[in-house]
Amino acid sequence: MRKETHLVFAAVVGYATVELLSLFGVVHMPGYFERAVCIVLSMVGALFPDKIEKPKTFRHRGFFHSILFLACVVFLIYAFRDSVYFAAFGCGYASHLLTDYGTKRRLPLY
Repeated sequence: MRKETHLVFAAVVGYATVELLSLFGVVHMPGYFERAVCIVLSMVGALFPDKIEKPKTFRHRGFFHSILFLACVVFLIYAFRDSVYFAAFGCGYASHLLTDYGTKRRLPLY
């Protein structure tokens, strides 16, 4: 998937993350600056899998693009659920994997 697609999807996910966490009372009502930081962190998280696992071949998806690693990210989001910034980064990372899952190549299990 293209970098631009990951960024747009992550911006939406970052905004939704901060709004839902504040709606359900997990974090206090964030201001405009905190919302902007969450959107940026979500976008950084969406680019992170391709930065730590450089594509070497057409099928470049390894461990950091796997469902097993996505489970680890979800666990870390839960463990640090009081940090809206970590949640935004983690949800951006998860959004990258979910958009990659929508392609023909899918995601490896591990």
